[in-house]
Amino acid sequence: SMAGAVMTLQAQRGQTAAAEQWRQVLLRSVDEGMAFYAADDPRRQIEANVAERTRADLQLIAGQAQSALALATADLARLDKLKFAADDGNARESMRNVRRRDLRIAAGAALRLGRYPQAEALLRQLQAVPRDRRSDDDPQEANMGIATTLAHAIALQGRNAEARKLLQPALDYYRQQQQAGANGTTFRHDSAY
Repeated sequence: SMAGAVMTLQAQRGQTAAAEQWRQVLLRSVDEGMAFYAADDPRRQIEANVAERTRADLQLIAGQAQSALALATADLARLDKLKFAADDGNARESMRNVRRRDLRIAAGAALRLGRYPQAEALLRQLQAVPRDRRSDDDPQEANMGIATTLAHAIALQGRNAEARKLLQPALDYYRQQQQAGANGTTFRHDSAY
C-alpha cells in the first residue's frame, strides 16, 4: 500500500514520528478494508495482528532486531494455529502475504542478531511461500533477493562453497539485467548486496 511504502521510507530516513503517523494511516486503512469482510471471514483473523506486524517492521528498520524478531515469530506462531477452509482462496492468499512479511522481518532480525542458522531456516521457509499472484512485483527479482540473503546467512556459517553456488543464479540475473540497461537506484542496491 502507499501508506506502508511511505511509512517504510520515513523510517529508513530516520523520521520516526512521521513513520508512526503513516503507520497509523495504514492501520486505519486496514480497519476500513476489514469492514467489507463478513464477521466470520478468516481474513479478519489472519490480519488481526497488523498493528504488531507493522511495529515489528519499524523496529527492524530502527535497529531493534530483538524486538522485531520477537514480534514476528510470535505472529508466525499465531498464524500456525489458524484454521480455514482449504478451498478459501482469499484466506489462503492473505495468509501467504502475512507469512511472507513476518518471515522477511524475522529473517532480517535473526541475521542482524548473528543467529545465522535461524535466519537460514526462516529464509528457506520464505522461499517456500508461493508468490502473490496479484502482485506487480517481478517474481524473479524477489526470488533473487531472497536467495542473496540466504547465501549471506549460509556464508556467515562458514559454508562458503554452498553460498557461492546459491548466489550464482542471482549474479547471473543481475549481470543480465545490467547488460539490458538496468541502472536505477533499486537495481544498484540489489545487485550490490
